[in-house]
Amino acid sequence: MADSVFPWTADLAPERLSAFVDDLWGATAAENEHDALAALDKVVAQYAPAPAPKPECPLTERQVELITHLANGLTYGQAAEAMGSSLDTIKRHAENAYVRLGVSTKAPAIALAVHHQWLPGLHVPPLGPSKTNLGPAHWDAVHAKAAADMRATPGAEVAIGPYVSHTGATTVVGVINKGLRTHFQPAGSFEARRVRSDLGWDVVARFVGTAQDQEGRADA
Repeated sequence: MADSVFPWTADLAPERLSAFVDDLWGATAAENEHDALAALDKVVAQYAPAPAPKPECPLTERQVELITHLANGLTYGQAAEAMGSSLDTIKRHAENAYVRLGVSTKAPAIALAVHHQWLPGLHVPPLGPSKTNLGPAHWDAVHAKAAADMRATPGAEVAIGPYVSHTGATTVVGVINKGLRTHFQPAGSFEARRVRSDLGWDVVARFVGTAQDQEGRADA
């Protein structure tokens, strides 16, 4: 019975199991395939056990918010910033949440919360194109084009990405703001920030000019 399409029939009394089989055969006598499928669905719904009730979430609202941030890829420090709390407070929230869930680390806590659908704010990006061939040369070309576009239209924002992880987007923001790549030099010529996108994270940046440009505008 373990390989049955209806494993729950193993718990049916013999008389009820026999009735279920008879009703299935009866449903197949419909005039066409669509009616037969509809009749079969009704028979299965009549005999199948009611689904188990969804377990109640043991977490507080604040703990749900924290676990959601962690599930979305944020670190404890980034979650603390997003929630307006100190890192020590966030770590204490996490420890208390893990105790309530009966786990000791972040990964099983996230797995449990996601499995039971306790994280309404969970962001699950749609499956995007494969990134397996997008190596350093690809991103260098992307950054070079973005920098050129921004220099051509000073002040206009250009989106770069998408980046799968929050950390990846944050790293690129630092690279742009600090001028750590030739395309974005001298330092301070560009301003960048990370934003959510349908595929994960984007970096939105703009060219603000060199220090001499900015001094010239201030004098004017």
